[in-house]
Amino acid sequence: MTLRLQLHVGHGKTGSSYLQSWLAANAAVLLNQHQLLYPQICPFTRVRDRRAEQSQFSMGNGFVLNPVLQDGVSWRRQQRWWRRLCQQQFLQPQQLTSLVFSHEPWARQLPSQWPQLMQLVALMEVQALDCWLLVRDPLDHALSVYGQMVKRHGFSGSVEDWLGIYDFPEVLMRFLDAVEASSHAVCLRVDHYGSRRQELLRCLKQWLVLPADGDWTAISDDRVNRSLTAAELTLMRWLNARDPDLALRTGEHLIQRLPQLRGAVQPPSVPVIERFLQRWQGTVDRLNQRLPSHAQLRLPRPETGGLPGDDAFADPALTLTREQLDCLLDAAQGVR
Repeated sequence: MTLRLQLHVGHGKTGSSYLQSWLAANAAVLLNQHQLLYPQICPFTRVRDRRAEQSQFSMGNGFVLNPVLQDGVSWRRQQRWWRRLCQQQFLQPQQLTSLVFSHEPWARQLPSQWPQLMQLVALMEVQALDCWLLVRDPLDHALSVYGQMVKRHGFSGSVEDWLGIYDFPEVLMRFLDAVEASSHAVCLRVDHYGSRRQELLRCLKQWLVLPADGDWTAISDDRVNRSLTAAELTLMRWLNARDPDLALRTGEHLIQRLPQLRGAVQPPSVPVIERFLQRWQGTVDRLNQRLPSHAQLRLPRPETGGLPGDDAFADPALTLTREQLDCLLDAAQGVR
């Protein structure tokens, strides 16, 4: 069989956790019925991350592939990895049609790992390298990632602070540069998250050349890795500035125990939006020259009269439900 290496080049807040949960839950069917391997055990460490199977936030299965993408990795180490990966699945390489990985940090990381990836592609005699990238309008993406930075990465600054250091359009440009300069042909599929967010699973199946219907395991309807509510966002910023470890535990409890809550987007003020537009308009124009017509990026124009700023958003009267307070108390007491 012709072997394809398929990489879902993820980045934050484009539905990666949902897609990774589906892949993990359906790994057995993918292998047994479609000869498609979504490995979940690292051949070197034997580590297995079960969070995705349980519809929890994860970084996908990139931890399986990353050891052989490290700087300076030898051909022998990559060969050993490939042999062990097949052995732990009790199969021969020729029994596979596709090897699939999904990892959120790869949009940022893969350009510097491209030589190691090409070395692995040659070793495995991969006939086709397929990459799938979901893009999102920069301001929409930046605001969503802001909540993620507060929720899981200890950020305590305002939305204005975050927009000042947000850099993903440059990250996306570097990734497209790496694909264009690749020594091995790359088939890159790009979809726009904003226009396809209600049909992400359909897009995934199309990319993997899978039937729409089948013996698929449906994952929970609860949102995986939901955004914070306005009150939770204020609480988490306060905790991040004082006790980041407690904040991280609290955030996990809030997301896992209360997945039904609807998150809030913190709106920036008009001057902040204008600075963001000035900073990224040129880069977005250059990106759109390289993206397909259905995946063009858009930058908004500030509304006349503006939006409330960060101070206006942070209501001094913080209101939390009993369930949210339980999450905070249990996190403080070390209860899982």
